[in-house]
Amino acid sequence: MERIIFFDGICPLCNRFIKIVQRLDRKKVFRFSSLQSKTAAQKLTKITDTSDPLSLNSVVYFQDGQYYTQSEALYQILNNLAGPWKAIARVFKTLPKNWRDRIYLYVADNRYRWFGKLESCPLPSAKEKEFYLE
Repeated sequence: MERIIFFDGICPLCNRFIKIVQRLDRKKVFRFSSLQSKTAAQKLTKITDTSDPLSLNSVVYFQDGQYYTQSEALYQILNNLAGPWKAIARVFKTLPKNWRDRIYLYVADNRYRWFGKLESCPLPSAKEKEFYLE
């Protein structure tokens, strides 16, 4: 089962989120790719009208042939983690989707202003490298 998290590689908030997911992913089921990568450009053409995956303004989660964006992507990611994260995901899912997405887009639209913007995508460590697609 292929599980890929596509994220904005020049966003410090997004990179921090990925580091947290990596630490919590005890079974090592997730693979990662930045939205700036060739892998994202190839795999995400089905869900974006442009050749630029960053235009999605969202983390994208791919699992079992399905693409999830915005708050649904966060729900799916949390739901695939062990421990209390499944319960947190269920509570999160009880909120109306339009509320969840509105909050998600507010943070996404302001992430560079609040957290800055990196010059380039950080390289994964040698230990993390096997989980990154490129």
